[in-house]
Amino acid sequence: MKIPFEDWLIKQNISVQASELFKEAILCYKASAYRASLLFSYLTFQTVLKDRVLEAKKPSAIPQGLWDSIQRDLLNDDIWESKLFETVNRKQPAEIFLLSEEVRKQYEYWKDRRNDCAHAKGNQISYQHVEVFWLFIESNLAKFVVNGGKESLIEEIKVHYDWGVTPRSADYTKIIESIPLVVEKLEHNDFLQNIYNYFNDKDILTDDTVLKFWVSLLKIDGEFSNSTVKFLVDKGSFILELLMTEPILVVYFRDEKRFIRSLWKEKFWNSYRVYPLFITMLRNKIIPQEEIKEAIERISVVVGDTHFSRVEQVDVTSLQESGFFEIFKDLAFGEFGMINNFNWARKNKHIICLLLKLNGVNSQIVSVLNDTFNAQHTPWRLGDAIRELFEDRPSIKESYIKLNEEIGGKLPESLGFN
Repeated sequence: MKIPFEDWLIKQNISVQASELFKEAILCYKASAYRASLLFSYLTFQTVLKDRVLEAKKPSAIPQGLWDSIQRDLLNDDIWESKLFETVNRKQPAEIFLLSEEVRKQYEYWKDRRNDCAHAKGNQISYQHVEVFWLFIESNLAKFVVNGGKESLIEEIKVHYDWGVTPRSADYTKIIESIPLVVEKLEHNDFLQNIYNYFNDKDILTDDTVLKFWVSLLKIDGEFSNSTVKFLVDKGSFILELLMTEPILVVYFRDEKRFIRSLWKEKFWNSYRVYPLFITMLRNKIIPQEEIKEAIERISVVVGDTHFSRVEQVDVTSLQESGFFEIFKDLAFGEFGMINNFNWARKNKHIICLLLKLNGVNSQIVSVLNDTFNAQHTPWRLGDAIRELFEDRPSIKESYIKLNEEIGGKLPESLGFN
């Protein structure tokens, strides 16, 4: 029977030697040899950490001579394990592994349990110890990162996004997890500018995989996320591209009032992906209430409404709750009657039809539609959409006819009235 830890292990990038040791640990576990299983598991974990030190670049604050000595000791079969323990816990002249004190204490605890197994001490070792240690490994392996400094991390990112040597599908989780551990707060902006320039110079800034990387940067907990927000607010069209990739990210920018206004006032362009972002902004009350009318007027002029040809009910509900349709109805059928504008009516035909589906028609709407579609030149794309609506919802057409009789209007033939 396969245990969950085996499935997790398959996905890890570890050496053949470490992988074989883990297999021994699992074999012992299945045979109920729990001391041996824990001992092999600990030895494997140590082997992974040793490999990381041997493969890493020298941390900038560590003298070259000391680094050479550490790596030599780790190649010595007689002393490597004790030297690795010293290396993990070293803090002078700088930390080699960037770890919290809590993780260091747990690491030391499992070294003591390893000694219980190796030296046949009296402490009982059961299957629970093995399973909890495996959980410790699953939860913390990614945190055991060699402090190579900001520059080495930037180089690692460049190698990751050099698709001549790294597959596009390669996982970058370890890089993301390393960033808050390696990059100091004062270095955040310089770090972000470096990788932004690299992606921009390679002309891959808006590649899907790069956009997803920036999404992950925003989601890093704490100060780094705040720094990323501050860095991105003046990045022109790139920030809009990023937010359209995952609209909910806009909540990270909630407190950037000037940016939020410039986003809908200046950055929106005619893309079907803009409306999902705008609806997310309304749903999460990102736009101040006093600016919503202006924002709706702006988006109705700039952005086509393709999104509304198959709009989800959750979006409709969000728009209703925000007052979008009331504002839009006044815009289309109010004093200025924007549906008389050929281009505006074409861009917003789906919203207009949705509005009629939700609320039906009233005498004002009938009067405006009569004037618009009895004219010599009509917004025929909107007219086609309304005729389809009448065919799909005959009750709306019947209501239109009844209201037209009440106001003494002339039914437009271009809307399918004979």
